[in-house]
Amino acid sequence: MKILKIISKICLIAAFALFTISPIMEATVTEASSSSSTETIVNPVVSSYISTVLLSGAYYYILAGLGFALILVNYNKITKAIGQGLLGANSMIALVVFIQINNHVAEVNNNNFSIGAGALLILVAAIVYLTYVVLDLVADAINNISEQKTSISPALAEIKQWKELLDQNIINEEEFNIKKQEILNLPKKD
Repeated sequence: MKILKIISKICLIAAFALFTISPIMEATVTEASSSSSTETIVNPVVSSYISTVLLSGAYYYILAGLGFALILVNYNKITKAIGQGLLGANSMIALVVFIQINNHVAEVNNNNFSIGAGALLILVAAIVYLTYVVLDLVADAINNISEQKTSISPALAEIKQWKELLDQNIINEEEFNIKKQEILNLPKKD
C-alpha cells in the first residue's frame, strides 16, 4: 500500500515536470544539416503562436502549479479532486493547443502535418498523470479496506470474550444478547 503511494507520487512529480517543459520543447525544432550534425533552433512561427495562444497570462503554468499544489497539500478529498481536475484539464487543453500549433506550422510551411516534441511530451505527461491517478485510487481503496477490517476487529474480539463467558455458564443467553447489542450499537429489543 505504501509502495503504491510512493510510486504514485513519483508519477505525479514526473507528470508535472513533463507538463512544465512541454511548452518549451514545442517552441524548439531540431533540424538535421547535411553534415550529419543536428542543431536545435527556435521555430519563430511556433514560438510566437505559443506565446500568444498558450502562455499569454501564463495560465498554463498557473493552472498546472495550482493543481499540483492542491494535490500535494491534500487538505481534504475535495481539494485533491480539484487539483487532479486542474492538472487533467490543463494537459488536455495543452495537447489540443499543441496539435493546433503543429497543424498551423504545417499549413504555413506547406508541408505534411507532424506532431512536435511538446505535443508528444504532453501526451506522455497525460499518460504518466493517469497512471498516478489510478495508483492513487487503488492505494486509497486498499487503505479503506484495511481500515474497515481493523475497525471491526475490536468489536468482534469483545463479542468473542462475552461468548466465552456464555459458554462457561458465567452469564446467561439474555445477558450475552444484551451485551452483543451494546457492542454492535444495535437498538434494544423489547
